Amino acid sequence: MSDRTAILQLMQTRGLGPRTLAQMLARLAQEGRSAADLIATPADELTRRYGLKPDVARALVGGQRQAEQLSEELERRGIRVLVRGIAGYPARLTRVLGGDTPPVLFMAGNPALLERKSVSFSGARDASEEGLRLTQRLAHFLGQHGVNIVSGHAHGVDLTAHCAALAAGGTTALVLAEGLLRFHGKPGLAELLGEDNYVVLSEFTPRQSWSVGNAMQRNRTICGLADAVLVVEAGLTGGTFAAGQAALELRQPLFVVSYPIPPPSAKGNAVLLQQGGRPLSCRPGSDPDVTPIVRLLEQAEDIPPSSAAGKARAEPVQRDLFDEFGEAE
Repeated sequence: MSDRTAILQLMQTRGLGPRTLAQMLARLAQEGRSAADLIATPADELTRRYGLKPDVARALVGGQRQAEQLSEELERRGIRVLVRGIAGYPARLTRVLGGDTPPVLFMAGNPALLERKSVSFSGARDASEEGLRLTQRLAHFLGQHGVNIVSGHAHGVDLTAHCAALAAGGTTALVLAEGLLRFHGKPGLAELLGEDNYVVLSEFTPRQSWSVGNAMQRNRTICGLADAVLVVEAGLTGGTFAAGQAALELRQPLFVVSYPIPPPSAKGNAVLLQQGGRPLSCRPGSDPDVTPIVRLLEQAEDIPPSSAAGKARAEPVQRDLFDEFGEAE
């Protein structure tokens, strides 16, 4: 059995959550054993040696055929399985999230994009017209100048950011709150997806459905994949506000659009600014001052190249971008 199939068998076992999976994989690495070695272990030994409940151990041992079928489907679809601590897993994500890093990621598209200087966009699904305009302008400008745009493939700010970056000839990373086999590019985005200009990731089993809990969990992953987090419009509760608080908790640079008169969908912006977010000033109908983001990107550490990054290497972010912002199309 391949390690990929063994990982899938572990992830699909009912009662074996991501925290337990991460602990088991870490222990296997210490012991010099593979996931395939673990799967070959008898159920009673899994209980005795790894502390699995007997019913979980039995379910694990009996799930091989289903895992093999899923592995074959992922192979056909060109979906990679990335395991924390093994070459190819995003180094930035491990550095930012530490022990909370997802033990397994599923990925399709261009892995080299994960090494680029990146900014994540977060905002309301029902963002105001001004918020969507700012998102479009910022993502277009950053994408045009070599910055990878990370977001969550939701309607509103997320989708606007993805589309603007690609329309500018840039790149984007889509982080899902569902399994990767459920991914279909939304209208307006699908036609912009090319061979090398996007990467899509999920930390959930490939057929898992979207849920609020998944969305909250993947917000931390979105934060961890970027050099900076940009909140366009946050309510006082909900996913965007939680993403901003996660960025502060993780000590990720958090930029928050500072509206002279906040729209109803941006009531949480002032709170995030009070909690430590950095203001991104703007005036109605004009471009925001992008200088703070660009200066931070220029100072950000480069990500070590991954052995699994493929042929398409990432272009460096251009210097002195803020001198050009007013001229960007």
